[in-house]
Amino acid sequence: MNRDSRSTYRLFLLPMAVLLGFLLIPPAIYIIYLSFFSWGGSAVTPPLFVGLNNYVKMIGDDRFWLGLLRTFYYTGTA
Repeated sequence: MNRDSRSTYRLFLLPMAVLLGFLLIPPAIYIIYLSFFSWGGSAVTPPLFVGLNNYVKMIGDDRFWLGLLRTFYYTGTA
């Protein structure tokens, strides 16, 4: 494969890469931002900042570890 054909492939892939970047990265950043709040999803009650408390509760929850173990199991046996 010569240099010109590689440039052509990259040129055709660039619009899709940019589109995927705009569609995937901002929602991921927003999800991380929301993970620092306690909020029921209602417009009536504002979100309450809880910091890392959600992560501390998650790490201390047995259901989280069981779910993570099952995820690794099914991923590894697939």
